[in-house]
Amino acid sequence: MTEKTIYISGMTCGSCEKILERVLEKKEGVHNVKANYESSKLTIKYNQEKISQEEIFNIINENGYTPSETKPKKN
Repeated sequence: MTEKTIYISGMTCGSCEKILERVLEKKEGVHNVKANYESSKLTIKYNQEKISQEEIFNIINENGYTPSETKPKKN
């Protein structure tokens, strides 16, 4: 089991959190997802044998958000 924090650009409200949580929790191999738009973070626990980080990033992108392994720099 892998637990990872992913930084998400584009989340603007609680509905954005729920969208990502619902979409990811439906995927086989995902065991827990918690998104927070205020911190622009998503924490996910998943089985790497069932779903890859690349697949998770693709799902996030497909839903209109931009995932990153590093915290975005503030201008």
